[in-house]
Amino acid sequence: MKKKRRTAAQHTTPEGQTISYLVKEGVPQKQAVAEALSMKRAGRLTSSGGYIRSKRKSRKRGSKR
Repeated sequence: MKKKRRTAAQHTTPEGQTISYLVKEGVPQKQAVAEALSMKRAGRLTSSGGYIRSKRKSRKRGSKR
């Protein structure tokens, strides 16, 4: 059985770069794909594949949750 070769396009997309990074960090591949696509859907991926953290919601002073 021949191994599929990766195309250059897989690593040039922000999702592809994020998936590669997560897999190298030890995240299972299926989970890495799900996380990267979720980040893309939420608009948190930069063009280089980096992650933009969401800003915390501020609460009014003196109010309790």
